Amino acid sequence: MTKTIKIEVLGSSYPIRVEGGEEERYVKRLARYVDGKMRKLTPAGSQVLSAKLAVKAALNIADELHKLKGETELSHKRTSEREKKLIKLLEQGLR
Repeated sequence: MTKTIKIEVLGSSYPIRVEGGEEERYVKRLARYVDGKMRKLTPAGSQVLSAKLAVKAALNIADELHKLKGETELSHKRTSEREKKLIKLLEQGLR
């Protein structure tokens, strides 16, 4: 069931369509995350243009994503290498 919810980022409200309660909670969590990132970039009492702020926040979030992807790939590579070593040891032990 599709429904429209409202999220808030930096005091502005945005309507977003979601599918079901789980997606609604997920989208609201994302909105809180983005709101927090943008608030961290906004100096107290500043009237920074929201487009500039959005770009800075997007770059910070993209940086986090890129780093996490790199860490995940490295972890998968290490796991695969360990797996191969264990298989080799098992095969040697079975001979």
